Amino acid sequence: MRGVDLNIGRAEADNLGNFVAQNRDNVIQEIIERAEKPVNQMLTDLPQATESLSRLVKRLDSAATDLPETSGQLRQTIQRLNRLLANQQRDIEKTMDNLRAVSENMKEITDNSKKYPSQVLFGAPPPPSKAMQR
Repeated sequence: MRGVDLNIGRAEADNLGNFVAQNRDNVIQEIIERAEKPVNQMLTDLPQATESLSRLVKRLDSAATDLPETSGQLRQTIQRLNRLLANQQRDIEKTMDNLRAVSENMKEITDNSKKYPSQVLFGAPPPPSKAMQR
């Protein structure tokens, strides 16, 4: 009986092997068919992508060429600005103090105009009328 079982097992294995081989071919064919359209599109777009990449590389090369000069100019500008600020620091501090004082005065004026709006239009209040005193 054991020999019969082995023969059945071998037959099943052969059938399974044939089934896998047939399905493998079908699966491979299906993968190829699904990949064909995207691959063709990529191949179609490749020249345009290459051209765009080439333009980008040229721009980067140009920017890289100008970078040391631009960096040097920026460094010089910052140095000049530092010297200017160092020389004018006292004047800047005085100006800032004046701006603070002006700001405080403007705040006081607006506070007073909220409390006494007629003072803004007419100045000091008029003296009491003599008719009111009688």
